Amino acid sequence: MCQTLKTIAPDCMLIAEDHSGWSAVTQPATQGGIGFDAVWYVDFYHHLIGDKDEGSNYARLLHDAAASSDGPLNMGAFAGALAATVAPTVVYVESHDEAGGAEHSDRTILVAVGGAPLIGATRVAAEARCRFAAGMTMLCAGTPMFLMGEEVGAQQKYTYNHFSEDKEDLVGMAGGDGRGLFAFYADVIRLRLAEPALRARRLEVVHVHDANRVIAFRRWDDDRELLVVASLSEHAYDNPDYRISHGALGDGEWRERFTSDATRYGASGVSNGPDPLRAVGGTLGVVVPAMGFVVLERV
Repeated sequence: MCQTLKTIAPDCMLIAEDHSGWSAVTQPATQGGIGFDAVWYVDFYHHLIGDKDEGSNYARLLHDAAASSDGPLNMGAFAGALAATVAPTVVYVESHDEAGGAEHSDRTILVAVGGAPLIGATRVAAEARCRFAAGMTMLCAGTPMFLMGEEVGAQQKYTYNHFSEDKEDLVGMAGGDGRGLFAFYADVIRLRLAEPALRARRLEVVHVHDANRVIAFRRWDDDRELLVVASLSEHAYDNPDYRISHGALGDGEWRERFTSDATRYGASGVSNGPDPLRAVGGTLGVVVPAMGFVVLERV
């Protein structure tokens, strides 16, 4: 079937909604496989969001961040999920199955704050955690996907039998309460499209700290190298900055390309600014926003 479709439409991408882990799914038919280009990587969702209560073997970052304002998160388990995206995977924050259609599941913006009313500081925290989750999806090595409404903070459960009744005004939300998230999604998608290094199947986790709720990973191709430093801590690492040590950072300068905390997203504007940062002996100091991330480029 896949071989026939590829003959008819050679530029199409064939995705298998398969959760078996069977390697033959993405092997070419000429090598005895089925021939799909990629498979849905549901474990990435379980590690990143975790509202379906699949068990303690998953990191469940957003669920656990909402449940406790301090204490460690299992960034180490999530690091394994990030590393696995170098395989032919489709990664997502949520799909139609994880947005209210399955038991215990809900829309991401509600999971991010444990279902609390989205007003005032609670809305600010919910959107910050949503930006974190979307950023990890858009910037990893897998092919990113998002369900409609994520980009404006949709709240209604997405169910197969009540879809019409639960429709939300997504266009209106993009110009209203969801305008900050909408601007963020537009910018992070532009960043991925503009940077071949973010579309390469190369990713290396260079820092993990469960207690600090911080993870950092490299993305690169033959021409450019980027560093993503992300945090689910409820305070920014800006006084002092956050220190990362890894041999791959080497000696030299890095400059910020993106912050998830830009004021145009309704956030605080925490940033490393325009001046380059210098790594010395593989150690780099980085300003990291609360519940957010920055993307640095090696100069």
